[in-house]
Amino acid sequence: MTNKSYRQLILVPSQAQWQPDDRQSWLDQLRQQGFIGNNIDSASLDRFSIGEHFLQFFSFMGCSPAVEFSPGDGAVIDWQRFIFIHIPATRFDTRWLADQQTARPACPVCNKRTRDWLEQDVSATGELRCPACSASAPLCDWNWYDSGGCAQQFVSIVNVYPREAIPTDHFLNLMANITNTAWHYFYIDSPLIES
Repeated sequence: MTNKSYRQLILVPSQAQWQPDDRQSWLDQLRQQGFIGNNIDSASLDRFSIGEHFLQFFSFMGCSPAVEFSPGDGAVIDWQRFIFIHIPATRFDTRWLADQQTARPACPVCNKRTRDWLEQDVSATGELRCPACSASAPLCDWNWYDSGGCAQQFVSIVNVYPREAIPTDHFLNLMANITNTAWHYFYIDSPLIES
């Protein structure tokens, strides 16, 4: 299942090093607020059904988006068939994610955007070099807009098209109140985030 690609709306704290003091307490708060529901199955403890207030927290765009919120009644779950929430375990290092098809990050020095970042060996250096001003900076210092970001704790809304679902200000404020840090979001098409 890890090789499958999923369309995802990723929520990340603005303070990339933020992580919950107590994961279970944080998940309980998200459940109490109606963002997440119960675990979908006992083998996937980091995957949750949507909560009772989920549709109040996200605006779905388009004329009449067709979205499924249930895995159905089959014996085998088709994880690409319905919207669910994936909250992988917190990482102890800051991880960078970006959509390789749509990302055009902006240099933190000159603010010029680039498409050639994929041609650079970012895994070896952890930095990007700007083709416009030649400055090099860590990946997390670049502005990835709505196509990437960095964090230790990720929250993924799985199986939504880019810009099909947009978090409401109310929801982003709720997340900020629960965690004492602002949250932002981006879209990727990639395998689920591993812990």
